[in-house]
Amino acid sequence: MTTTVAIHQPNFLPWLGFFDKWAKADVLILLDDVQFPKTGGGVWTNRSRIVEQGKPAWLTVPINRTYSGVVNINQIQVSPDNSWKKKMTSRLSHAYGKHPFFTQVSPMIFSSIELADSLLSPFNVSTLLNIGQKLGLSTDQVVLSSDLKHEGSGTDLLCSLTVSIGADTYLAGGGATGYQKDSLFEEHGIHLKYQDFVPPTHSQIGPKEFVPGLSIIDALLNIGFEGSRKLLGINSDQSKRQSK
Repeated sequence: MTTTVAIHQPNFLPWLGFFDKWAKADVLILLDDVQFPKTGGGVWTNRSRIVEQGKPAWLTVPINRTYSGVVNINQIQVSPDNSWKKKMTSRLSHAYGKHPFFTQVSPMIFSSIELADSLLSPFNVSTLLNIGQKLGLSTDQVVLSSDLKHEGSGTDLLCSLTVSIGADTYLAGGGATGYQKDSLFEEHGIHLKYQDFVPPTHSQIGPKEFVPGLSIIDALLNIGFEGSRKLLGINSDQSKRQSK
């Protein structure tokens, strides 16, 4: 019997592909103890995309960038000015308030935002688990890399984490070919397979043409939890299997 592991950084309200990877894995490792990029306006760890006034727009959690040296994702602090919470919920209300599943979905999203603590990673992880649970994914299969023994960087790190939980198969994202050394998995006795996720289209209010690659909340607010679950091919039997 094979055990498939997927490894992904704990991103902020990520796209559907993140949850597809979770659904296809037996164990999801959230890579929370790797370096957060020092430069740039933001990365997927603290921002995602939504539709606003019919066009894609960034939704960003402001972070404290006054640190020096190397800081890992699980050490990144959210801006101490909590006004961002009200601004974010207000933007989402204006952008999605008339969408069919706003009343069903927004309380969970807004509650997560309101309860955001001073650290980015725990906030992201809590939100991911809440959404995953609503989609029927097993939260018992999610572990943090900071809780596991591992070594190395890059592909060596991925192999180390896979071996540390006793998995024999690594599920890579579709974009991993550009930076991943596939031969290292074979050297560690790990079978490598690729996710090959193609963003499915769904009912989307606002843009003239369907916009892929948005935060999962765009799908949730347009087609709801059940619709998003079907879109990702998640069923109750799968949830039961993964929770064992």
